[in-house]
Amino acid sequence: MENSSDESALHHSTTLTNKQRGNELTVRPATLDNLSIHQLAAHGEISKVNTQLASDSALLNSQDERGFTPLMWAAAFGEIEMVHFLIEKGADPKTFARERESALSLASAGGYVDIVDILLKHDIDVDSYDWVQETPGAPTDTLPVEQKTEVR
Repeated sequence: MENSSDESALHHSTTLTNKQRGNELTVRPATLDNLSIHQLAAHGEISKVNTQLASDSALLNSQDERGFTPLMWAAAFGEIEMVHFLIEKGADPKTFARERESALSLASAGGYVDIVDILLKHDIDVDSYDWVQETPGAPTDTLPVEQKTEVR
């Protein structure tokens, strides 16, 4: 026969809620309205970026604490429409971040070939190197070359 105190313990939880523990929400959740232009670019939020640029055009090539521009964030996250938009607005694709990252190196590292192609059309130095002395094409230089077959 089961102990009645064991049975009552199952029916009356002693688990504390977050409020009882004092873990109340102290920071409002992030919304698109309070994200930086860099975060918005990484998320592909063209209309929000456009709104911020309309109020302050200097944000277009502004660098965050790591030295990344909105274009770098868009390239790093594969946001091709945002990359088109920012370049059309006049973003500088030749800018380097603190550790010599560029929009080209970030897009290349992420495997975003279409973005790399877009950036290469803007006279970017493909021989520029990052903090580990690699050029944007370095990781792909070691890939095996496809064998071409002759069609007869």
